[in-house]
Amino acid sequence: MEPYDNGAVIELTEFQLLAGTTRVDASATLTASNGANVAALSDGSAVSSVSLPRGVTLIWDFGASPQDVTDIRLGSSANPLRFSLMATLQWSDDGALWTTACSYWGIAWPGPRALTASAMGFPRTPTNEAVQLLIDFEADTSVPRNLAFGGAQLVQYGGSSAARSTAQARFGAASWFAGNDTSRIQVDGFSYGGGDFTLQAWSYFTGPTATTWSHLLQLGSDLNNRANIGVYNGKYVLYATNGSATLNPGTGRAVQPNTWVHLALVRAGSIYTMFVDGEAAFTGSSPAGPAAFASGSIALGMQQFNGVSSDRWLGWIDDVCFSPRAEYTGPFAVPSLPLSAQASTILLNRVAGRALSSGFVVASPGGAMPPTGETLLGLVGKSRTNYLFDRAANGRIRGTVERDASPADVPLRRRVSLLRDIDMMIVAQQWSDAMSGAYDFQYIETDHAYTVIAHDYEHNYRAVIADNLSLVTGGMELMP
Repeated sequence: MEPYDNGAVIELTEFQLLAGTTRVDASATLTASNGANVAALSDGSAVSSVSLPRGVTLIWDFGASPQDVTDIRLGSSANPLRFSLMATLQWSDDGALWTTACSYWGIAWPGPRALTASAMGFPRTPTNEAVQLLIDFEADTSVPRNLAFGGAQLVQYGGSSAARSTAQARFGAASWFAGNDTSRIQVDGFSYGGGDFTLQAWSYFTGPTATTWSHLLQLGSDLNNRANIGVYNGKYVLYATNGSATLNPGTGRAVQPNTWVHLALVRAGSIYTMFVDGEAAFTGSSPAGPAAFASGSIALGMQQFNGVSSDRWLGWIDDVCFSPRAEYTGPFAVPSLPLSAQASTILLNRVAGRALSSGFVVASPGGAMPPTGETLLGLVGKSRTNYLFDRAANGRIRGTVERDASPADVPLRRRVSLLRDIDMMIVAQQWSDAMSGAYDFQYIETDHAYTVIAHDYEHNYRAVIADNLSLVTGGMELMP
């Protein structure tokens, strides 16, 4: 952790762990890497503050009782300059090997002696990657919404019995009821690029167990290129085909009617696995896919391509998710929270048009310009390195802005932007010096190539662009 003022001390009043909106740290022990007494950080009160050195590590230990954690709360003291501006959150199963869950840059100060707030972010999977389909059925809409960022939306087909229902719900207040006709909901034009995938949902089956097929979920482009999970002759089973090769085991785990069961179809390479409540019910190899499933549709409650009434799913469906990777490769603990609840993220600074109730002063950095509008960065010294970068970053890109002239070029004061080549994100901006034309971007990460753009606001000259600036190409140097 590092404080707002880039100083040596961080002051906190609370460090809480939550699952959803419920605190779950009561059974855990909190310690600090410097040996400080940090009991006050878990007492639920923002009155008493604890002073800690920058870079300190706070460790919650749950012992032999693991706990899902989806959110955190940090408590502030009365001094905003000593609040944590950035922090990295890690987890470990053994206390020796630590895995980074996420990093927070520019944490918004919540006010004096208050807790940080969190907001819904993009849905994530257990591997902390973005998903392409997530439906929780909580919104009271005629057709469910896909909560995945940028994901295609759903369409309803067939009869009218399939609808949102509050009669059953694995999570929240509602689920989707698939009735006794050919109605279904479907994502058309679905494309994930091929390769591994995970298609999972919670199911509550009420239909006859002797039916030939009851389709819960289907991914595919036509009758001969698809993968299904559902019930067949009283068992949970999978089916996958590309027209010439078919995986149709006809074996699986016995249906558990009238109860919520977690089902997942996972493709890892050529291996398909059907998981029932976290245990592998069937595993088999098939060349079916990935081309067969790279585009097409996902249907819920009925097979799309030969949807007849005998193929219908009878019961409820909840928390449907598709991700383009193999989420589960062995036995796993089924989700104890909806995947949408695992998307919350601590609020960060909003630097465009943010209105503040307190009079923070943003000091002039004497070079790189601060973002438009007021910010919550506090008194950031002009020698402060770019807080979006790792503190160890020591790259430097510099040059001059000049116009051609004789006998010597003339320096110009112009706006210069530094962009990261991999995604063209603007990482810094500054004005070139009016006397020398010099610009100097310091303490930037060295594992990327960059582009510099000098723009003439007087429009006498076109913008000058220099790209692929890196240590390898010689366009970047190291700070002394």
